[in-house]
Amino acid sequence: MLPGLLAGLRVQAAPDRSSCALLAGTLATRTLRIDRPSAALFKAQLADVIADAELREDRAPEILMQTQNVLAFFATVLPITPARTPATLRVLNIANQLALFVEMQMKHIFACARPVEYSPQVQPMITTPGHGTYPMGHGCEARVTARLLAALTLPVGGANPTWDSLNHQLSRLAERIAENRIVSGVHFKVDQGAGDALGEALADYLLAFAHDATNPSVPQRVFDPAPSTAEVGAEVALPNVAITLPPAMERCELLHIWAQARHEWRWLNNEPQP
Repeated sequence: MLPGLLAGLRVQAAPDRSSCALLAGTLATRTLRIDRPSAALFKAQLADVIADAELREDRAPEILMQTQNVLAFFATVLPITPARTPATLRVLNIANQLALFVEMQMKHIFACARPVEYSPQVQPMITTPGHGTYPMGHGCEARVTARLLAALTLPVGGANPTWDSLNHQLSRLAERIAENRIVSGVHFKVDQGAGDALGEALADYLLAFAHDATNPSVPQRVFDPAPSTAEVGAEVALPNVAITLPPAMERCELLHIWAQARHEWRWLNNEPQP
């Protein structure tokens, strides 16, 4: 199943590696562009990385566990267990493998230095990964997970106040997981914004792939690391764009698993079992 999903995604670097584009669907439609931050921006954010070290004592247990296991934190919001939600876990595992494959390509293309490479004062509390800092992988994966869980638990009749509250909790958890990587000293704030934008774009693609439509419309995104109206980067809203996917029969395995995962959460909204 993963090869089929990956076949519909491609990372395209600008000739000078000043940006990366995510191309989705059989016609390779651009759904995301992430621009490279300047060295000056990284240096400007270094003081905040160093200042955030004061939060390490409180967040150390989270940070250490999240180096190996992020999903356990989402299981504090929803009862995700192998016995109760096997299809949901399978969907999330596929999504995280997909995210890892894409984010690593972008990290190697941008090859941006980590905070500790700018100053020995950072003194990260965990081992700094050997690949580039930008975009943030943990932030990307946490955002994809939050989006998919929100979609899986969406009531059949649409959003309601209870689901809105759940969606907000999932989103805030994704943000905190990303923030913890900055507190630990291995990332900059701008990495978080880029990772979040990539996670949103990958979630758009996965959700489109998991539904029957062959030409779904998805948001088109651009992440500008240094817009004139913000200090730490912003996602630019653009008109939606249609992507072309394989026929539903060629996506039947994911469609089936997605339906099973949706079924696992019907109790949450007091929906009748089919």
